[in-house]
Amino acid sequence: MSHDVLADIVARKRVEIRRRQRHAESIEALLNPVPFDPDRGRRALEVLRRNGAPLPNVLAEIKFCSPSAGVIRSRTPGDVTRIARAYAAGGVAAISVLADGPGFGGSVLDVRRAASVVPCPVLFKEFVL
Repeated sequence: MSHDVLADIVARKRVEIRRRQRHAESIEALLNPVPFDPDRGRRALEVLRRNGAPLPNVLAEIKFCSPSAGVIRSRTPGDVTRIARAYAAGGVAAISVLADGPGFGGSVLDVRRAASVVPCPVLFKEFVL
């Protein structure tokens, strides 16, 4: 990742942090909470470390775009849950969801949506300052 791309991500994250400090969680997240499961993260590590599994331990990612590649796939309503279900049906060990908006096309709600429809661990992937 080039310096310019990384500098852009950092600048956008600073704006996002200021915006989040001024606003509460979105209405959808408040109206449709996903119960917190403190063991889910531990299960993610256990699943990825399991030995003797008949299939490789695949960690699949839900990402719509990137600063370097641009749009990877167009986004339509229901995509996150549809993709998460397809990954789970395919036997993935865990799903990584890109939650960063600018440059990556994700959101916190994408993580919630994926976690609400699959039994496997869902990882929250975001740039953190």
